[in-house]
Amino acid sequence: MNIRSPNDTHGYPSRDDTPADILARPCATEKEYRSQCYAFFAPIFKVLRTSLEKNGAHWYENMCEPPSAVRHLFFEDLGRECDNVDKEILASSTGRTIMKKYYKELVKSSCFPHAKDNEPRVVLHDEQPFSRADVLLRTIKEYSEDNNHAVWVVFASTTSKVTHFASPQALFSSARVAVKGQLLFPPFTQLGWDQNAPALGEIQHYSVWPWVSLKEGDDALEGLLHLAEQKLCGPVEFDPHNHHQTFAVLAQRFGLDIAFGHRNAVGYVETSVASHLRACIKTTEDRIWSYTIYPSEPILSCAAASLLHGGNPPPAKTDLVSSLEILERMVNDGVIDIGQIGELVSRFLWLLAKDFFVREKVVQKDVGWGFDQQLEDCQLVSVVAFLRFVFGPRIWNGKPEAQELFQNAYINFSHWVSMDSDIRRHERLGEVPYVTCSISSSI
Repeated sequence: MNIRSPNDTHGYPSRDDTPADILARPCATEKEYRSQCYAFFAPIFKVLRTSLEKNGAHWYENMCEPPSAVRHLFFEDLGRECDNVDKEILASSTGRTIMKKYYKELVKSSCFPHAKDNEPRVVLHDEQPFSRADVLLRTIKEYSEDNNHAVWVVFASTTSKVTHFASPQALFSSARVAVKGQLLFPPFTQLGWDQNAPALGEIQHYSVWPWVSLKEGDDALEGLLHLAEQKLCGPVEFDPHNHHQTFAVLAQRFGLDIAFGHRNAVGYVETSVASHLRACIKTTEDRIWSYTIYPSEPILSCAAASLLHGGNPPPAKTDLVSSLEILERMVNDGVIDIGQIGELVSRFLWLLAKDFFVREKVVQKDVGWGFDQQLEDCQLVSVVAFLRFVFGPRIWNGKPEAQELFQNAYINFSHWVSMDSDIRRHERLGEVPYVTCSISSSI
């Protein structure tokens, strides 16, 4: 359920008006908003039970496709039941009783997916934070305290303040007890609930964005790349003189990190997460600092490369030069972590060399169509030709036998990723969170 502002016309998936209107509706008092929360959960439990009983346990799979007829019908039914439940609450003494009644009917239903373990059986996933979240959380506690069923409510947001949440001290001073727990959780697709993201053997797709759900047809690739550019830059066009946009485009490809301790470090980190698709993977125990990284997704790397180089054919590299000048200022100011042994320079050397090589020396092959076509920055290049382009023709003169050995060797890379362990030694490669492989497999 996407609880967006009515003015957010660029967000994806689009706003779900029925739940958003209920939860975001202004209330004068806390008591009034609590009643609103009762009127929100009660019809959800009621419609969910009838949908499961009518359509079976696999009905939920189509709910994961944002622009789907199943979702549309569900929220239509929800809108009607909201009116009915409102009347029922007005006729009764308390909305709490009505909410718990429909919750018990749901979990006792024969179609409710029961199990002995505590894995999630029903997940209510709310996108974007909203005011009065403390009241909503206490409402969740009310219907949850009398049972042991695995019904999860997940709140997701790119706004970092969602990790800073605490109950208002003035209202609940006695309830402010520090409890140790996990502050951050894996992205939605890593939890195994993204029905549209297939697995490649042991390798699970990692993403903070539902690229697979956006595949609407063979002609949608151009629009998908444009959307990836928008997600990196924000809703406005790419400006290589904008520090935040330039950092986003360069950081995704070259593995840039903000230096801890810089006076503007927190601002850069929070803006990157909130507006430029960077993911928060960990926080310090006091939540003062967030560790962030860009997802390892070739589709994003191709979009970033297109912004830097201006597409095909190449222009005068003005945007790239301007972006590198901004990076130079950030490095000189101490904003960017440059590493210990010159690794930042080597990343730029090799990746920019490949960018120039595929744009100046490689003839783009017309391979595939739509999502099966080959992307310019994801294509294989000859090792012999690439090294000759980087170091000059003399590189093979002293060792012609080496050139012969590498004659049929090819290499492909689109971006850099920093890791703190050797992933080849993992018993299960699927447990490594930043693994993505293709155009079909990159999304």
